[in-house]
Amino acid sequence: MQQHYTYTNFQADVVQSPHQNAQLPANFNWQSHRLTQALVNPLATGFAHLYRRTHPITVIGAEKLIPGAFIYANHTQPVGDVFVPRTLPFPVSIIAGPANLGLPVIGKFLPAGRAILLPSTRKQYPQFLAAIKRAHTLGHLIVVYPEAHVWPFYTGIRPFDATSFHYPARLDAPVFTMTTTYQAGSWPHRVQETLYIDGPMPVDKTLSVKQQQQALYHHAQTQLHTRSQLSTETVVQYTLEDEHD
Repeated sequence: MQQHYTYTNFQADVVQSPHQNAQLPANFNWQSHRLTQALVNPLATGFAHLYRRTHPITVIGAEKLIPGAFIYANHTQPVGDVFVPRTLPFPVSIIAGPANLGLPVIGKFLPAGRAILLPSTRKQYPQFLAAIKRAHTLGHLIVVYPEAHVWPFYTGIRPFDATSFHYPARLDAPVFTMTTTYQAGSWPHRVQETLYIDGPMPVDKTLSVKQQQQALYHHAQTQLHTRSQLSTETVVQYTLEDEHD
């Protein structure tokens, strides 16, 4: 039986959790202890490769990636979007919301696993930006899910704004997109996931940072929409609440 979600708008959180309104503590530190990182990251990466091998997932275009690049992706897999990026050719840092700290088992380990959590207050913002700059300097791929909320198996691209494109524009970093699409699997009741990596997005370096931000946003948005058309399988039905009523 096909799963079904109703939504009131494209910013709605269709997957409810008891921690979805979580806030970072005022003294949150974006730099985890090195020993904890040394323990968590090999385990997380090992699990990520196991997850990818045991699920019908194909990644196309990973060879184009550049250390220190930003990757903008559609957010359609609650578990896969945490782990599949860790199987890419370079170390990965994922920008994530504070609510992810409440995920069972893995939540409390996310900061040590190179997750860069969004700040809860304006006062925390400089530390957050410093964490992004540090990851970029170290050559990490920085994954951004601009749609913010996960919509399982959604085959379209939800509206998002240009805010997060300020990071690569400011750091003069390359930008790629990673679009998850869905096709019929070779086994009954198993859907094939095909992830397309495209980029780097072209940008005129003579433009101001603000203009580059807008240009990168439009290029990435267009590319995500184009690739999303390659989905041929609908696993979950989404209905606007007014239409459902």
